Amino acid sequence: MDFAKDLKDSIDIIKNNGKLYSNIKSFFTPNIIICLGNIPIEVGDIIQRKLPTGVLEKYRVKNPCFYSSCKGYPSHYQIRYERIEDYEEIRHQQNITIHGDNAKIYNNSIDKSININTNDNMENLFKSLRKELDNSNFSNKEKLEYFDIIESIEEGHKSKKMKKGAVATLLKALPPIQQVTEIANNILSAWKSFE
Repeated sequence: MDFAKDLKDSIDIIKNNGKLYSNIKSFFTPNIIICLGNIPIEVGDIIQRKLPTGVLEKYRVKNPCFYSSCKGYPSHYQIRYERIEDYEEIRHQQNITIHGDNAKIYNNSIDKSININTNDNMENLFKSLRKELDNSNFSNKEKLEYFDIIESIEEGHKSKKMKKGAVATLLKALPPIQQVTEIANNILSAWKSFE
């Protein structure tokens, strides 16, 4: 049996990160989609199939089961899926930064967001930054220098006089450790510019 000849449908796979894989040979059944295992397929990926009539069907991957090559069959996926109806939109993450005490957006829509008080959030970010640096392998002298930088930024936040550019410059002086960099980026994105 020639496995590849049975794969008569052609699909496009849109990864969660937006990467597109086109013209993937596949086979549809009412419950699963079978395709070769030469690309990564994950839960939440979108599968598009264009029918001979021109209709574009969309599916969301629910359970991609990978099978290694065995008994003449190449490695492949057997994908459980759910159809995405026309009225359902494909969800993409969108980040919106709002400044101001208890700032909110009302957009005549169902609100599934989580409201965060920026002042409390900034305090937690400063605490997290200190904790990461305190747990690092830097000398006590280096840690004290980094803590002085954090204290300067924190005072600038409380006084509402430090500009965002100055904060960015000070944050760049912190060590390039992944957790420290992530927290610093969060501080910068939540910063109120007082120009």
